[in-house]
Amino acid sequence: MIYPARLQALIDALRALPGVGRKSAQRMAFQVLEHDRQAARTLAQSLVSGGMLKAIANSSTLDYQQTLTGFKWIGRIPTLRFGYEEA
Repeated sequence: MIYPARLQALIDALRALPGVGRKSAQRMAFQVLEHDRQAARTLAQSLVSGGMLKAIANSSTLDYQQTLTGFKWIGRIPTLRFGYEEA
């Protein structure tokens, strides 16, 4: 399927995450787009994760935060749009 260039760039960036294939990357990208754009504008990852989400945020209009290890910390970000932690 052909997507707009910015959506395809997000899908491609998400595919670069470890263990994420084409379909998973598409699902994650659509999940990101479904959120309220004003309220949920932050991508977050834990300290032990790679820098891919920071690169995605830097190439878009989204904010970025790094948290302590664990989803309990990632989930505390009030404007969270998508959180990630490498296992």
